[in-house]
Amino acid sequence: MFLYTVTGDFTPVIVAMSTIITILATAVGWGIRQLFTGRLVPRSHVEDVRQDRRERVSEIANERDTWRATVETQQGTIQTLVGQMDQLLSQFALFNQVLTALRDRAER
Repeated sequence: MFLYTVTGDFTPVIVAMSTIITILATAVGWGIRQLFTGRLVPRSHVEDVRQDRRERVSEIANERDTWRATVETQQGTIQTLVGQMDQLLSQFALFNQVLTALRDRAER
């Protein structure tokens, strides 16, 4: 069963074919435009960029961990120094009391 006879009107067929050709030409033009503007790149390029990003994130994470360890070490050192300073202050207070007592006895 034919939709149109040989002697029939081919206008709908021509319109349909021109519509399909227009859609295909638009799709090809869009693809070429995307390619030339840099929005459409090969998969290998995308994979390379992703690998570079993973490596950089790994480097940043290692650097962060190094700084974190440095800060923890520094805080431990500061706590040790504060403890030593407290001990020295208490020893100096005792030494001051001894010297004050000696001076008071010497004055009598």
